[in-house]
Amino acid sequence: MPPSSATQANRAKKLATVAITTPARALLTASLGMMPLGSAWADPPPPPNAQPLSSILAAAQTHSTPASSIVQADFDDGRWEITICQPDECHKHYIDPHSAAQLAQRRTDLKPMPHAEALPITQIAGQVEAARLGSITSVEWEHGHWQVELAIPTP
Repeated sequence: MPPSSATQANRAKKLATVAITTPARALLTASLGMMPLGSAWADPPPPPNAQPLSSILAAAQTHSTPASSIVQADFDDGRWEITICQPDECHKHYIDPHSAAQLAQRRTDLKPMPHAEALPITQIAGQVEAARLGSITSVEWEHGHWQVELAIPTP
């Protein structure tokens, strides 16, 4: 049975999207404090006993090379989907949110890579976690900036 419209509206209120560009620190404060750019209905956030995304990303970096970058992290179907790209190919790594162990991996479509001046995704996730506004559900490099989605608890 599909969720009621009231349930859908409540879920939509819990998710906010913010854009983070370089220099991230100043814009992070402005974006998180004042400028939610949109809302959407998404999968539930990671469970409370899961490792922080910054730790998951640090573990995922062991699967990368110096020429690659983590360009996306999405929490979906109870696991993190971490996309690591090189200039000519991308791989999606499925990561357990509790142990940070890789569950599987597959090749995926090419995605844009952050420019050299961009802060790494691990640093972006760490700054958002430190702000304690909610649970990160997604981080993606898109249109020249980091897009972060949060599940924000309602009062």
